[in-house]
Amino acid sequence: MKKYVPIVVAGILMITLSGCITTGYSYAKNPNIVHKWDATITSVEKQNIYNSTGAAWVGPLAKVEAVGLKVSLVTDDGQHVTEVQPQNSNYTLTAGEHVIYIVDYGRIWAQPINYPLPPDFTAHPSSK
Repeated sequence: MKKYVPIVVAGILMITLSGCITTGYSYAKNPNIVHKWDATITSVEKQNIYNSTGAAWVGPLAKVEAVGLKVSLVTDDGQHVTEVQPQNSNYTLTAGEHVIYIVDYGRIWAQPINYPLPPDFTAHPSSK
């Protein structure tokens, strides 16, 4: 019985601490959607992004893969969205800024209105 105690304790510790970890990036529920909305950022916070496999196995000792952003925004049609995205070295996002919120084959992110869209993106902003 005593030889199983450390295994059980380690398992319980990993389960209780794993809720403190943000893994991966945000993804749309439907991977086939290609769409963009005009939106306004309500808040931006730095967010550690961990390798999801490492976090699952190592828990709080997982290696930080990147420092990203947790972006909360309201779209032009009233949707409240919070997503995690990598930081972009070409622009910064700030609260109150008008941006484009993009869903492109499952990947989601927000970017400034005047920043160029990916060349293969063909959707148009939603109409009110």
